[in-house]
Amino acid sequence: MSSHLTAKQRLVNDLIQQLLQEAAEEDDGKAICGTLIESELQESLRFNSVDRIMLLQCDNNKIQIYITLKWKEGLHLLVTQRGAPKEWVSLDRLVQYMNKHYKSIPKITLKLRNHHESTKTESQTDQ
Repeated sequence: MSSHLTAKQRLVNDLIQQLLQEAAEEDDGKAICGTLIESELQESLRFNSVDRIMLLQCDNNKIQIYITLKWKEGLHLLVTQRGAPKEWVSLDRLVQYMNKHYKSIPKITLKLRNHHESTKTESQTDQ
């Protein structure tokens, strides 16, 4: 049974990586190169070392956070302490979370999944 779960997890990881690579290619060609946990993101924000935060809606309609650091190449996925991607079911809940936990937020890129086509729409805000 564990090999069945491993195969499922590999499939999910492959799909996530494909989506992330597409998003990374659109985001100045940066590759996915690591993960950050909550405390690392908060510390990076405190020291003003976050260049951009990308909110990406995945195929499961949940939203994940990807971070571009000023001092390190590539995108970094925000994960839980156990290494699972941190996800939100709605943009409203994510915004509430960010306002509560992050004191200063740099430029944010929002990439939404188009439910009728495989293309994404994008908007940017500066705070």
